[in-house]
Amino acid sequence: MTDTDAAAGGGLLVAGMLVVAGLVLLVSYFIPTAIAMLRRHNVGGVFLVNLLLGWTFLGWVAALVMACWSKPQPTQVYVQQAPGWQQPAPQPMHWQQPGPPQR
Repeated sequence: MTDTDAAAGGGLLVAGMLVVAGLVLLVSYFIPTAIAMLRRHNVGGVFLVNLLLGWTFLGWVAALVMACWSKPQPTQVYVQQAPGWQQPAPQPMHWQQPGPPQR
């Protein structure tokens, strides 16, 4: 093996390591968006903050907080009815045709 072959192999190794490192950084950069997608919560907002401000550490943390923030839970209302009470039947609606005011 010549020195040229060794240098070419070493260069290929470095290029491969740079590609892998770039992919790891890209995946790490979009972790807040992935969390929001998994939770199905505020995906568009988290993606925009992550994309536009994620390059700053504070923007990335803000996107992560938005993705992990708890979802508002729907309010459940339980209505108890008194025994023997029944809802009245709906009454038919009577509509008037538009016309001159009646006196």
